[in-house]
Amino acid sequence: MTDITPPLDLAQLREQHALFVRTAAHALRTPLQSLQGFAELLEPGLSPALAEHYISFIKREAAYLAGVVDDLALRHELAQGPLILFPTVVEVGPFLHEAACTFEARLPDCLVAIEYADELP
Repeated sequence: MTDITPPLDLAQLREQHALFVRTAAHALRTPLQSLQGFAELLEPGLSPALAEHYISFIKREAAYLAGVVDDLALRHELAQGPLILFPTVVEVGPFLHEAACTFEARLPDCLVAIEYADELP
């Protein structure tokens, strides 16, 4: 016997759509606010080192936004039919370093440290 999942009713679809829109708006709003704030800090007279730091942060946030847009496009593709995935090993060290830098930029009075092992125990 096959297991058939009943279709969602209109109320459930609207609820899922609303949740998706709220999540996407939040995912876009946070880096946009950071981009705006750091861009405003790039005023004349800013030291070259600090300007480079802010520019680096802006580039990371812009890359994050590009990823959000890619995720939205992928969500659309998933709704169209099956998707073939190819699992791969990913080096997480650079991602963790980026996360620490992001937190440090948003919380300048706090020290952020992330520890991880290169190999599993």
